[in-house]
Amino acid sequence: MIWDICPAVFKHKPSIDLQCNFSFLTTLSSSSPTPSSSTPPVNSSPPDDGWLLVAKGHCIDPFPLSPLPDTTAIADSGASNFYLMPAAPVINVNPSATKITVSNAAGTKHRSSAQANIQLNLPNQNAKIMPSFQHNLLGISKLCNNNSKVVFDKPTIMVFALDGTMLLKGWQEQDGAKLWQFSLIPNEAITPMWAMPAPSPQCS
Repeated sequence: MIWDICPAVFKHKPSIDLQCNFSFLTTLSSSSPTPSSSTPPVNSSPPDDGWLLVAKGHCIDPFPLSPLPDTTAIADSGASNFYLMPAAPVINVNPSATKITVSNAAGTKHRSSAQANIQLNLPNQNAKIMPSFQHNLLGISKLCNNNSKVVFDKPTIMVFALDGTMLLKGWQEQDGAKLWQFSLIPNEAITPMWAMPAPSPQCS
């Protein structure tokens, strides 16, 4: 099985976990190597044009397009607040905070269990923890009501401060409902690796 990652797709070399039994690891500068042991060479250095990874076993797509729902939030123009699932990456969780009850489009009521802070560069970081929610939601109205400007286009969604500074940038899903989403992970790349088109693996 050979994975040949095109260097033009990535500015930085990706970290790959194929979850399989590796035979050896070499670089693209090597010429037709033949594995002689199960230990990767220790004197190989990554060239400028990428890596060649040779392994045996089944292959797993190292760049899944569907991240864990706990770590992303849908940009929701119908939500008035930030509503997060209990497993979302937050800080300052306060179970004693005032509880709220919200209704979805079908009229089903949902009650918050705590208040917390999202770890994003936004003027208002307060969020409600909603145990019965299946997705994290960032309300667009809350962003706009806190002196931010939200711009949608086909591939991205961007949040700006009034002075034009970009505070947050997300992406549009490539499949399904094609909703716009943000990462909730602090300091993650503007467009996470798993939100980019995945390279086609060549397995044998």
